[in-house]
Amino acid sequence: MKKILLLIILISYNGFAQCVDPVITNFECTPASYTLTGALVSVANPFSSGVNTSANVGQYTDDGTAAFDNLTFDKGAAINLTTNNVLKFKVYSTKKAPLVVKLEGGTTPAKEINLSLDVTNKWIEYTVDFSSENTSNHQKIVFFFNFNKTDGTTTDMYYVDDIRWETSTTSTAPVLTDFESTKPSDGEFFGTPLAGSTNLKLTIVSNHVASGINLSKNIGKYKDDGTNGFDGLVFDYGSPIDLTTNNFLKIKLYTPTSVQILAKLEGGANAVEIYSPFSTDNGPLNSWIEFTFDFSTYSNNSSGGDANTKLVLFLNPAKTNGTTSDIYYLDDIVWSSSATAGINNLALEKEILAFPTITKDHINIKTASNNIQNINVYNVSGQKVIQNKNINKQEYLLDISTLSKGIYFVKVKSNKNVKDIKIIKQ
Repeated sequence: MKKILLLIILISYNGFAQCVDPVITNFECTPASYTLTGALVSVANPFSSGVNTSANVGQYTDDGTAAFDNLTFDKGAAINLTTNNVLKFKVYSTKKAPLVVKLEGGTTPAKEINLSLDVTNKWIEYTVDFSSENTSNHQKIVFFFNFNKTDGTTTDMYYVDDIRWETSTTSTAPVLTDFESTKPSDGEFFGTPLAGSTNLKLTIVSNHVASGINLSKNIGKYKDDGTNGFDGLVFDYGSPIDLTTNNFLKIKLYTPTSVQILAKLEGGANAVEIYSPFSTDNGPLNSWIEFTFDFSTYSNNSSGGDANTKLVLFLNPAKTNGTTSDIYYLDDIVWSSSATAGINNLALEKEILAFPTITKDHINIKTASNNIQNINVYNVSGQKVIQNKNINKQEYLLDISTLSKGIYFVKVKSNKNVKDIKIIKQ
C-alpha cells in the first residue's frame, strides 16, 4: 500500500514539476521557467484539436482598451540564444489581431517582431527565428496581443500553449525551403522584415490548410504588399546560382484569389523572368496547387552564363489592387532536375486518368490499380458543387450535366493518391 501511495505521489509530482528552460511553459508543468507578469492562468484545453490536443493551456485575459497591455516572461538574467534561438508558441484566437513579440530587458537594443493573428478559431503554431540575436543579452520575452489597438474590451481572451525555445535549422539544397527547417538553404532567413518596419514578410506557421497535395506540418505565411505591383520575396545567394543540374523550380501555393507567380533570376548580366499560369488554371481557389518554372535554358548560369545571384518571387505581379498585407501560403520551394516531372509525377499521371476533359455531360475516370474512394468537383471559387463518396471502384462515370458552362476542377482520391483535374463544361 505504501509503495502504491508513493507511486501516486511521484506521478503527481512529475505531472506538476517546474518547467525547465528551454521550455518556458507548456501548462503541464508549473511554474513557468521564467517569471510571469500578466493575466495568464492554466485551464483545461477548451479547444483540443488540430496541432494542440494537450490537456492544459494558458488562458490570457488582455485589456483590449489598453494599446500596450502585455504578457511578459522574465528570465531574470540574460537569455542564452547561442543555440536555442527559435521561439515557438501556439495561439488560439477568436478574433484577428496584430501580435508583437519583443525581446528586451538587457543592454542590447530591444528586438521587436510584428506578427498577425490571421486565422481564427484554430490552434496555430508560430515560429520566430531570433538567431540574429545570438550575441544579445535580452532578459524578457513580451507578447503584445492586439498591439497598439484600443478597439477591444477589458477582458479580451486569447489561449496560448507550448512556449519554448528550439534550435534553428537550415534546409539542404536543392530544397530552398520546406518550412520544416527554420532557415532556407540560401538567401534571406525568415526573420528579415519588410523594408522600413519590423513586419515579417515570410513566417513559419503550422499547416492549418492541410489538404490535397500538401499535408506537411509547417508552411510559410507570406505577407505581400498588394498595392505594390512588384513587392518581392528575395533569396540572395551571394554568388551565381548553380543551375547545372537542378534547374526546375517548384513552388506550392495556397491562395484565396487567382494570382500568378513571377519567378525572376537577377543580380547578374541579364535578368530572367518566368510567369506561372494563373492559379485557377491549375486548381480551385483555397486549395494547394504546384507551379513548375523551367530554367533549364539557363543551366550555365554559374559557368559562363548570366551569373544571376538572386531568386525573387513576386505574388500577383504587376497588380496594385490588393491591400498592404495580402496573405498567401507557400511551401516546398525546391530546385529539381530536368528529369523530374511537373505538377504531378509520371506515375500519378498514369495511375489516375480522366477523359474527356471538355464535355457537356460525362467524364470517365479510371485508376490503374487502386480503387477510387471519393470524387469532388469544385468551381473556380473553390466551392464544392458535386460530391461522390465511398465509390470503391476502379472506374467511375462522373455526371456533370447539371453544371453551368465554365471551368471546374475534379479532385479524385484513390486509396493511395490524390489528383486534381481541370475540366471544361460546355
